[in-house]
Amino acid sequence: MKNKKFILAIIALAAVLILPTNNSSPKPSPLNLRGGGDGGGVTIEARSALALDLLTGEILFEKNIYEPLPLASLTKIVSSLVIADHINLNDNVEITKSAVETPEPSVLKVGEYIRAEDLLAMAMGESSNDAMMALVEHFGDQKWFLQLIRQKALGLGAKTMIFLNPTGLDLGEVASNFGSAWDLAQVAKNSLDSIIWQVGNKDGLKHTNILRWEISKIIGAKTGFTDSAEGNLLIIIEHPLGKPKLIIILGSTIDGRFEEAKKLVKLLE
Repeated sequence: MKNKKFILAIIALAAVLILPTNNSSPKPSPLNLRGGGDGGGVTIEARSALALDLLTGEILFEKNIYEPLPLASLTKIVSSLVIADHINLNDNVEITKSAVETPEPSVLKVGEYIRAEDLLAMAMGESSNDAMMALVEHFGDQKWFLQLIRQKALGLGAKTMIFLNPTGLDLGEVASNFGSAWDLAQVAKNSLDSIIWQVGNKDGLKHTNILRWEISKIIGAKTGFTDSAEGNLLIIIEHPLGKPKLIIILGSTIDGRFEEAKKLVKLLE
């Protein structure tokens, strides 16, 4: 056990060491940035936060947006995009024992078959680790899948993301995957037309995003929480119609991520 923890610590240290610092992080972007991003005096306690007009590129609020932080289940955004690219969502996916044994409680049953689109909805809307792993196993080679995640993120403009697994679960006591709010903004901006946002927002799921019932016009969302990442949240709001806005909270608390997101929502009104 001690050897395993030592190895995991080395992996995490290596990941952090190759991440660029705030001063050296690449800042060029396809977004047409405007505005100072001071947010009109709004105070955010999270380690990083961003409120962004996805249509104009105007930053309405920013805090440490180039700092790579643990992604937790926000990882599943990129993993889901790869699934949507490479799997027929009408496929019936067999649920394996290894998928069900993925950490955190499972509602899936070994041997049952579930449509890939329904599993994708669970992965996005319910942040289901077992649903994501069932999809990855249906895909096939997990090492290749990780390579595709890295390529997908880079292709969408996320320059500093690192992935060691497709779920975002911690590796023992250390984080597995890293990325900045800026990275996530590139991914969201360049995937707005993807089916992942639609299926993850449909009715009938046990949504982990509690703001779905408090804020109207949310067209996409993803939550994340692990011991290393703490509370993460990404929401896309279409307000007004045809003008999508993005809010990202990284490194908050399990409840604080929602409260701080609501503060930033007011900047969009």
